[in-house]
Parts: sequence; structure tokens; C-alpha cells
Amino acid sequence: PDEDEEFTKLRFVNGIDMMIMLSRGDIAQKTFMEDDFDELNGEDLYIPINQEEPSLIDHFITECIPGFVDRLEVEDTKDIQTPAGPVPQLGLVKLKILELLCFIIDFNATPDIVEHLIESGAPLIIMKMMCTYHRHSIFHHYCLYFLRLCLRIDGLRQNLFTKFGILDFLQVKATPEWNKPPAERLSYSGILSLLVDSIHRMDFDDFVSEAMAKNATWSEFENASYCTYLTEIECCEALLE
Repeated sequence: PDEDEEFTKLRFVNGIDMMIMLSRGDIAQKTFMEDDFDELNGEDLYIPINQEEPSLIDHFITECIPGFVDRLEVEDTKDIQTPAGPVPQLGLVKLKILELLCFIIDFNATPDIVEHLIESGAPLIIMKMMCTYHRHSIFHHYCLYFLRLCLRIDGLRQNLFTKFGILDFLQVKATPEWNKPPAERLSYSGILSLLVDSIHRMDFDDFVSEAMAKNATWSEFENASYCTYLTEIECCEALLE
């Protein structure tokens, strides 16, 4: 670390940018804005696992995943004090790490990458961070991008429902938010609805449809909180037309 902590963070961010650039090669830069999830249907949504021997840089990045995920839980940015109370600040380092994780599983999902993400608990950590940093809309979209990628990849998909409990997470976090007046909702509440919709779009997958069917309270959540929220959004959109 440097004496100047902010300079250390900048070097860290620049290092991740270099990793992405070296791994990407001629592949065009991609962000959550180029996520093709909404453009695909059925089995076209699946992202195949790359069984080929990784390059040296890709192997290096893969072995760094546990450390990067641990770094996501380091609080290194002071909260902003507001009249409503302190607001947690994300910081560029965490955003850049999530950008890297999205890149490697979108372009080069290997068995080792999948294993490291599962063992490090990355999906659950990122779901929790989405709610902790509730005023960072760009980060929320990257969280959605990451979780959609997990839904598309064998191994990660199954663990989202079993080990990481995404259906229970959505019910616990979305229900109280959607029951608030619109003006009082935290900004990630809309992302939660997009995540529910993403799970619905994966219900052609036997494991996903079975997981929803087996969750005792999921159907009630869909028919009550989720449907009410969608109806409210549709009414608001109609008023704006």
C-alpha cells in the first residue's frame, strides 16, 4: 500500500483495467448496457462452459477471484452523512471488481471460474451489496447483469437457488420495499422486479421451474406482492402517456 490510500485504490483499479484489456484482446468492451439477456429466449440463454486450457492471463485472473470477492466486503469508503442518516458509499474499487467478474463469466466461463465463484460465495455477497449500497444505480445494474449471467451458466444457476437462496432473498427484500409508497422505496426495488422477471424467463430450465415450484411461499409472493407491483407500474406508465 502507498502512503496515500486513494492512490493505492487508483492503482488497484488500473490493474483490473489492465487485466480486462489483456484478457479481452480483440473482443469489444462490454458493460451491463450490452447485456443480451432480453434479446434471447429459451436455450439460447445458456452460456456454455469453456473446457479449453486457459491462457496464462486468464489462469492468473481466475486464481485472483477469491481475493477479489473478499475485497468486496472490505469497507474502505466513508459513509455520507445526510439528514436521513448515513448513506454507505460503494467506491470505485468494488464497482471495478464486479465489472471484472461480469467480464470473465460472460466471455470465458470455465469450470475453475464457476468453482471459485461458488466457493467464495460471490452471488450472495453481491445480492447483499445491492441492498447495502442502495443509492448506486450503476452498481445495481451490474448486480443484475452478474446475477443474470449466473442464471445462464450451469453450476452457478443451480447454486443460486440452493446454496444462495435467491428466491427467499427476493421475497425478504422485495416485499417490504414494494409495500412502501413509491416515493419512499429504495432505488434497488426496481432491479428486484427485473430479477424476478429474469427468473421467469429461465423457467424453461427444469431445475429453475422445479425450484420455484418447491419454494412454499414463492407462488404467493408472485400472485400478491409481485403482481401488485407490476400493476402499479403499468398504471403509472399509462398516466404518463
